[in-house]
Amino acid sequence: MTLARRLVVGTVFVLCLTLVALVWAVDRSFRRRLEAELAGSLEREARLVQAALPADSALWPATVQQLAGGTGHRIVLARAD
Repeated sequence: MTLARRLVVGTVFVLCLTLVALVWAVDRSFRRRLEAELAGSLEREARLVQAALPADSALWPATVQQLAGGTGHRIVLARAD
């Protein structure tokens, strides 16, 4: 194998390795950002549902049903205890 051929093979190998590392890093970064945005969105929606609930807990099922029907989301209320 000539020196020129070894240089070309080595350069192609380094380029492929760099490309794989970049794709992996971008994928990880994109995934983290997407997960953070999704978590923030879910938290904001939960706070809106909490703010929309009336003080009387007997009215909560009807309110939750109305909210869920309008958004298409499934809303589950859980007590802190």
